[in-house]
Amino acid sequence: MSSQDKILFAHKLELLIGKSDKKKICTDLNIKDETLLDWLRARKYPTKQSINKLAEYFGVNPNKLIGDTVHWYMSDEEIIKNYQKAENKKAQIGILADLNDLPFKIVKQKLIDLGLI
Repeated sequence: MSSQDKILFAHKLELLIGKSDKKKICTDLNIKDETLLDWLRARKYPTKQSINKLAEYFGVNPNKLIGDTVHWYMSDEEIIKNYQKAENKKAQIGILADLNDLPFKIVKQKLIDLGLI
């Protein structure tokens, strides 16, 4: 699984969990706290079985957790140019995230993949 897929999954899971009690979720699903944290930190990607358990637990279609690849409104060239011209690089990541309607972590990973960070 690519790092971008892990980040996108983590973002979707974070939105589903919201302010719910993570310990209760782990107990209810019989998963380790560390496992959930690894998923939320995009360190690991769950198995298909775990995705199905999560989807059932939250009452959503499994595709809600894994569906859609990341859609970029800007081309790689536009992202590179925009980032390189910025005076405040960290703030620019947030701006790029807003412009592309994507989580900060995905934009940061894209910049890493492009060799800019």
